[in-house]
Formats: sequence, C-alpha cells, structure tokens
Amino acid sequence: MSEDAPSLMSSSFRASRMLVAAAVGDALGWPQEDRAHRTDASGPSSTGDFRSWVRRTGGRFFSHEEAIAAGEYSDDTQLLLCTARSILRGECWHERWSNVELPTWTLYERGGGSATIRAANCWLAGRAPWAQTGDQKAIERYFEAGGNGAAMRILPHAIAGHRDTDFSRIRRAIIANGISTHGHPRALIGALAYGFVAWTTIRLTGTLKFGQLVEAALDGTSAWGELPEAPTVPTDWCQTADGTTTGGYARLWNEAVEEMQQLFRTCIEGVSRGALAVDSEVLADLGSFDRRMRGAGTVATAASVFLASRHAADPIHGLLSAAYATDADTDTLASMAAALLGGLHGDDWLRDHVVKLQDSRYILSVADELVAGKLNSDVEERPEATVTRRDIDVVREMLDSAQPFSVVDLPDGRKATVAARPALLKPRSGSTRVYRWQLHISDGQSIYVKKFGRVPKSQESRSATSNGTPQQASFDTVPMETLARVTRAGVRLPVGNLAESRAFYVETLGLRVAKEGPDLINLEGVIALVSPSAAEPKRHERVAQLGMSVYVETLAFEEVLSRVRASQPSVRVERSADGREILRCKDPDGYTVRIFRAH
Repeated sequence: MSEDAPSLMSSSFRASRMLVAAAVGDALGWPQEDRAHRTDASGPSSTGDFRSWVRRTGGRFFSHEEAIAAGEYSDDTQLLLCTARSILRGECWHERWSNVELPTWTLYERGGGSATIRAANCWLAGRAPWAQTGDQKAIERYFEAGGNGAAMRILPHAIAGHRDTDFSRIRRAIIANGISTHGHPRALIGALAYGFVAWTTIRLTGTLKFGQLVEAALDGTSAWGELPEAPTVPTDWCQTADGTTTGGYARLWNEAVEEMQQLFRTCIEGVSRGALAVDSEVLADLGSFDRRMRGAGTVATAASVFLASRHAADPIHGLLSAAYATDADTDTLASMAAALLGGLHGDDWLRDHVVKLQDSRYILSVADELVAGKLNSDVEERPEATVTRRDIDVVREMLDSAQPFSVVDLPDGRKATVAARPALLKPRSGSTRVYRWQLHISDGQSIYVKKFGRVPKSQESRSATSNGTPQQASFDTVPMETLARVTRAGVRLPVGNLAESRAFYVETLGLRVAKEGPDLINLEGVIALVSPSAAEPKRHERVAQLGMSVYVETLAFEEVLSRVRASQPSVRVERSADGREILRCKDPDGYTVRIFRAH
C-alpha cells in the first residue's frame, strides 16, 4: 500500500482551512448539479475554474431566472456559516442556531433543500419540527428526511472541537444540530460519521497511509454509531421518534449503521485498487448516481470520504472528481470532500480559487475564530430572542423603500448595507415579478434577498415583452468582486462658498474634517466640498437642481436638530421607512440633507 507525504502544517492551521475549502467545493460543484436547473446550454468548465451561470428557481408559482456570479456559494456554505456563528456564541449555541440563525436563513437561502426549509419554517413559527401538534403527516415527513442536509453543515463542530481527545462532546453537538432539521437515521448517522472523519483528519500526524481515512471511519463505528437517547436528545423527540417509525426507531437506526459500515467497506475495496480504481465506478457502487439514494446522508459521507482517501496525495483531482461527477449531488459532494482534503493539506492546493471565492476573507476569519475558540465578546447570558415570520417580513418591507448604501437591520442582529437598487429578475410568467437586493453585512458576508409579487391582470400585457423579458429596466447590483476590491470611495460636492459650506457641515452637523486645502475640504473621508475655483462656474447650482441628497447618521441627533433649527426654524422631524427619526434640511447651496438618528 502506497503512502502520502506527511503534512508539515499544524493541525490548527489545517483545521482553519477546512471551512474555506468546503466553500470552494460548493461554489465549484453547484453549477454542475443537474438539480441546479441551469438554463444556459454550456457544459462544465474544462479548466476547473469558477463559472457564471443562470439558474431557474422559484418553484411552481414564482418561477424565474437568476444569474449566479462565478465563485458564489449555495446553501451548503450558508448553513456552514450559520452553524459556525452559532458555535461562537458558546454554551448557548443551540438556542442561537434554532431560534435565530436557521429562521433568519429563510430570508436569504440559495438552493436550500426541502427538508431544511420545512424545518426552518417550523422554527420560524416557534416550534420544533417534531412537535407539530395536529399535523401527523408533517411529523412523518420530518422523520422520513434522511438527506445530506445535516452532514453538509456540521463541519464547524469538528473544527471547534479539534483539540478534544475523544469524540463524545462533538457527537452530542452534531446530534443536536442534525435533529433540528432531519429525523431519519440516514441523515444523522451520515452527519455523525462525517464529523468523526473530519475530526480524525485534523488530528492526523506523521505519515498518512493510503486509505487510512476510510479505515478510521469503519474502526470508529462505536464513536459515531451509538443510538441517541435522552438527555442527548429531548425526551419528546425520543417518544415521537418511536411512535412515528414502524418497528421502533432503534431498529431503523441499527439498519442505517449497518448501511454506513457497508458503504465504508465498499470505499475500502475501491481504494485498495490503487491506480486501477476509477472514481465513477466506485461512486456508482456507493449510490452517488442513484436518484433515489444520491442525496442520502450516508451516501454523501461515504462518497466524500472515498474521494478524499483516493486523492489524498493529489487533492485538486479529488475536488474536480467530486465537482464534475455527472448525475451526483455535486455541490455537497465537492464541499464535503474538499473540506477533508483541506484538513490534510491546508489551502495552497486550491490555487487562486480562494481569492475568487465569494466572501473568502470572511469565511477564513470565521474559521480562525472557531479554531482559536474565540467567543463573541458581546454575548450576554440570556436566552436568544426567537426570530419570527414578522421579523423576516419587516426586512423586505424596509428594502422596498431603501436607497443604495442605506443600512438595514437583519433579524439575526447584524447590520447590512444595500449595495444598489434592486434587480428585476426575468420571470417565467408575465404574471410574476421578482426583485432581488444584494446586501453586504458588516461582518463581511454578502447575501441576496428576494421579494415575490404578482402583476395585476390589467398590467400583465405591459409587464413583459413577447419573449418574457421585463420591460422595466433591470437595476444590476454592484458586482461583489468589485466591491471587495474598493479601498476608498467618496463624492465631490461643488459648492458656491467653501467657508459657508464648511460652517454648515462641520459646526452645525458635526462632521469631521479629514483633509483641508484652499479649494477642497474632505469630510469624514467621504464628502469632498469643492470651491468654485476648482470647479466650473455655477456647476453647483446645476447639481443641486438634479435633486442630489446628502445622508448623515448621527448619535448627537438632538444637538444637531437644535443647531439646524437656529437657522432653519421650519424644519420638522419625520419617520423613515425603518422607523428611525429623520430631519430633512437644506445646506447653503440648496442640497437636500437627510439626518438620521443613529441606533
């Protein structure tokens, strides 16, 4: 049996790179998946690069086309980050996950699985998915959910616990995370087995023997295969599980454990063929191309562990084999396999994929915090407030009237900046209207939020041309990669009298002078007041006539209001769309200035 070269990187570094490797795999595999509903005719990229593509989404009632930029990730990575942020809350992580992160995710999810979306909506309604009183069919659907939606998101538990000397604490966390959306043993065992292999991968030292990961997975059955019981899971969950499944839950659990073991034996047989092994043949034996089984948690785990073992010495080929596995669940398979390969090799082998990946800096920072065990400093010892459907609706209502670069409060407590005016997406029906906002969150993540509506019957003929393209201009959002590279931005504001304008903005409004010269004053590093000598004569009058506005947010709202009223006594305080107090006034050149009370 051949051997791979030992890694010289520390386990902590390799652990921190697993999350970004998973995101790269997700972004690379998402366009290739047949369930991605890609509308463009082009096939997979032969170079293994990220690609831009268009997907059909929205279901039966709001079907539309949505452009996905190269390097953007799907729900797999979104939920990995939701899990990671929850863990960083400390002991109250599960409350954060089920009451805040998972419900808020429904606002911006991209490509989420049906079982996870159903469960998230249950938590949004304030109940666990196994506690839907009076809806037995919904409970049965929950316990029939055996997909890979749990396995694909539990990596942060292994990363955060990489220093643990046994798997027990991580096991309990994975079970608690898994049952929040999936009830079938296939989903939970797949998550547990994958978590065990990920944790084992991080802790490997010395020389990695060919096929060692698969052998470790099979040898670790006692660690990942134990039936969950109270208090590891809620008592009502155990009772409902036994009462809902034919023959008892323990029987189904043991059958799924045996299934997982057999899949690992198939992996060992495939790896043992060495250079003669053909990935597609082994993946077929595992069920990766079987439409009935390919999405199962057990199958996804076995396939990802096989590819990571088979290509441990050549990780990029393992990633590409997963991302371009025709008829497989490529985004999840590539994400899970890439994470294991990242745990072996760090991220150097990913070349420039990390640079081109959506939110790569943010993902790396979250991973570093997980590895370091750094908890959020603003966490208070109190129960998490549950995010409700109304909280989600309020965000969309705020976006309806939001201007570019305005700030929106998300239900999870984060603040997001609106990147541009909403894009009107191409509908599949003349009666459908879909708007999409691009938001950049203060912590570094970027998301898209959609709002769906119907066009009145009387307007349907005017809402679309004969080929279904909206007549209304589409307001394209600012490309994510462009914003990521911006280091400074500002506005030049021509003024008639520099001294008067300086007095208004500095002495009345309280803005800070960042830089000052004879013909220009820079305020807060954003607004540049330019005198007539530096601009063409009376240019400021024409700019003011265009209705240009200046926005200021201040913590000293009362003081500013008092100073403004000293010269403009008729000004009144109003309410903005998001409920904040706002003062509208004019500067010396007639520009409208909107002053918001900061939260």
